[in-house]
Amino acid sequence: MKKGSFLFFCFCFSLHYSFAQTVILSEDFEGPTLAVSTSSSGSGTAWGICTNFYKSGAKSDSAQVSQGDSLFLTTDTLNTTAYSFLRLTFNHICKIDFFDKGIIQYSTDSGATWNQLTSTDYLGVGTLSQNSFSSISYTDWQVANSLAIPDSTWWKAETFNLDAAAGFKNVMLRFVLIDADNNGAVNNYGWILDDLELTASSCELNPPAIQLTGNILQGTTFQKAPFTVQAKITDTSGIAKAFIVYQKNNGPSDTALMSRVSGDTFEGSIPAVSTGDTVCYLVYANDSSACSNLGVLQVSKCIQFIIKANPPPSCIGATIASYDYSEDFSTFTPGNGFNRVGTLQSNWENASGDDHDWFVYDRATSSARTGPAADHSLNDANYLYIEATNHYNETANLITPCFDLTNLNQPSFKFWYHMYGIDMGELHLDVFFGGRWVLDIMPAISGDQGNVWKQQVVALSPYVGNTIKLRFRGITGNNFRSDIAIDDIEITDVPAADAGISAVLFPSEDACSGSSNESITVRIFNLGTDAIDSIPLAYTTNGITTIVDTAFISILPNDSADFTFSQSFNMSTPGSYSIDTWTQLAKDGDKSNDSLLAYSVAYTPRVTSYPDTSNFDNFITGVPGTFFNGWDNASDDDHNWYVSSGPTPTTFTGPSSDNTGSGNFIFMEASGINIGAVAKLKSKCYNIDSLNKPELSFYYHMLGTNMGELHLDLLENGVLTEDIIQPITGNQGNVWINEVVDLSSFSGTIKLIFRAIRGNGILSDIAIDDVLLRDALPVGIEAAASNKFNPLVYPNPFNHELIINLRELNSAQLLVFDAMGKLTIEKQLNTAMNRIDFSSLPSGIYFIRLQTASQAFTKKVIKN
Repeated sequence: MKKGSFLFFCFCFSLHYSFAQTVILSEDFEGPTLAVSTSSSGSGTAWGICTNFYKSGAKSDSAQVSQGDSLFLTTDTLNTTAYSFLRLTFNHICKIDFFDKGIIQYSTDSGATWNQLTSTDYLGVGTLSQNSFSSISYTDWQVANSLAIPDSTWWKAETFNLDAAAGFKNVMLRFVLIDADNNGAVNNYGWILDDLELTASSCELNPPAIQLTGNILQGTTFQKAPFTVQAKITDTSGIAKAFIVYQKNNGPSDTALMSRVSGDTFEGSIPAVSTGDTVCYLVYANDSSACSNLGVLQVSKCIQFIIKANPPPSCIGATIASYDYSEDFSTFTPGNGFNRVGTLQSNWENASGDDHDWFVYDRATSSARTGPAADHSLNDANYLYIEATNHYNETANLITPCFDLTNLNQPSFKFWYHMYGIDMGELHLDVFFGGRWVLDIMPAISGDQGNVWKQQVVALSPYVGNTIKLRFRGITGNNFRSDIAIDDIEITDVPAADAGISAVLFPSEDACSGSSNESITVRIFNLGTDAIDSIPLAYTTNGITTIVDTAFISILPNDSADFTFSQSFNMSTPGSYSIDTWTQLAKDGDKSNDSLLAYSVAYTPRVTSYPDTSNFDNFITGVPGTFFNGWDNASDDDHNWYVSSGPTPTTFTGPSSDNTGSGNFIFMEASGINIGAVAKLKSKCYNIDSLNKPELSFYYHMLGTNMGELHLDLLENGVLTEDIIQPITGNQGNVWINEVVDLSSFSGTIKLIFRAIRGNGILSDIAIDDVLLRDALPVGIEAAASNKFNPLVYPNPFNHELIINLRELNSAQLLVFDAMGKLTIEKQLNTAMNRIDFSSLPSGIYFIRLQTASQAFTKKVIKN
């Protein structure tokens, strides 16, 4: 609520404040203070005047938790002998750690002994955990974010019953800030106090208790004025007067008297207001005591309702009003895919009066070449679909629960759909709004969309402030190959302000060297609807020290900007570094995407001594297991490579042991992941400048009737080149195959990336082993006889003719692929020395692949 909205409530207090009450302590910290600051240690940081935050005037008093200490703010001695009733009120912000304590004590003997105020004495609406205040007391104090900086909206008014201190001559009060876990402030701002008052009276000071009853006006209403407010109001002294104080559209305040209708029940009416108006109201009452105590409905702000013209739809069950909303149909009961629909849950319904129903199902649909093989999300099994067999050109309507969009900003409706089949029909989305179905709020989806799940996003912004429900209207085609399915429904909102970290740009996760002065550069994105600027953000490395900085840049909605922290970090020691980065925008409406955690970067010394073999035998097996020597799974893929020493879990795919028969290998397990899922394995760093002819050799195993693809990419001095060999695809049999790759066209520091792509079924495990990088032609030394396959391919680049010397072999199969993977030449070579005419091929990049029964050699060449 805006600050002005509270002014009329303060005005009411002044009207009904009784002469029978006396303020015997008033401290606003604007002038000489009546309170003294001390600490239990005698040397702790004292309470002091604060000019950054204040409830009134220009000052307050504050303290930050001091390591292992307790800080006291103590009043002068007060005389309460003339009074029987006392009330302590103050305003505060207690931004301290959950484990620390902000407590209030009183003494009746000039401080010789002290008593603590407890939840029994507390008359406020916050959480007094273990009789103390902390950041957990109010949600907007952000207990989970120790670095959050308070603002003026954080102030809370508190009241305590202090009757136990009435009737004494030497009363003192003190506020105590305790380091209860001996851990210091842990970056929390501290405790801020303002406007302390102790009110005394000879008559009781308990205000009336007020509780709304009947039809409570809150949120959205479609009823017509007058608007009746009903409340139960009680007090031991009786009720002298009850009234409603209300505002319309933050305008001037007004009052409406309430009358007793029976017992403790009172009613009053707010007069006529217009459609679209916002009304904010509270209920007050004076008791019949001499103090005429004023009670108010115990809520943190006024009750608000909005008058809308569009009536809500008829709803099954409760209306959804909490977001983000998601439904994966996991609680629904599957049918049989033929004549049993299954059971819909969570207020979803098949409409009546149409031709057909949506079925709940958990496996492949029965008809061939239509319908999904499984649900979209894999981990819950269920989806909804229309079975087209014997139901041609029929309509099935599926209706969602009701959604209250009152408090949303820019909501989006998201769903996944599957429409595979040459006879495919149509999928429509309608909304119930304004008392009728509005058809086609998105363009209808029609025709064969392929054997894949696709996501659709539909803006619900036109319906913000109203309650709606949606309808999937599926129409089958003119034959059985037109099953239509949906899964994984979401409604999410776009807040006005939403900043987050989308990437760490530097240091690269593929860094092959480190320094003592490494900069951190991040990409900040703006997913909100408003521009953002002056963005506070922070990072830690290995969780040791938090570095805070501010990006003084402006980012428009749906845009991003890069920022480099002014403070670098030390990355000069070889090893792994984990970087956490996050934004700290106070007004951020979606905290879930603020952080990018556990970004891993490793400094591994570059290999310079060759030959170098990685057989993975020192790795620890597991899912994914533990990798060493600079090898690791990439972070920008869908799946991991695993370390194994025995047969892979799925039969009829994967090796039974490593290439040598004993030891470890690395593999991608195809079970439990989507078709086309990618797993990237990154190698150690190699510096190949000292090699005359750098050559890579590795073994791969690709057994399975659903086999996918194995690609080999290479990072050269940080620049990525994809597919330095022709991708290996299809079932290669139950055998380890050696692949040899000429790396002569590369130089400097390189990393290898083995990129596996899952096939169309679980029988597509891909494995690699025994990765060797060596100099195939050391200067002055003939190639060793043990190098069984060491062909020469030259010149490179070439014009028309390419020479292929098989050296110690007399035969091999030649395959030539263009840059797009198309096979252009295939022939059998039956002599060691071969001259191949390429004059018929256009200029470009080609892959030369030479194969024997158990070995392969690939080289990338350029035709001028």
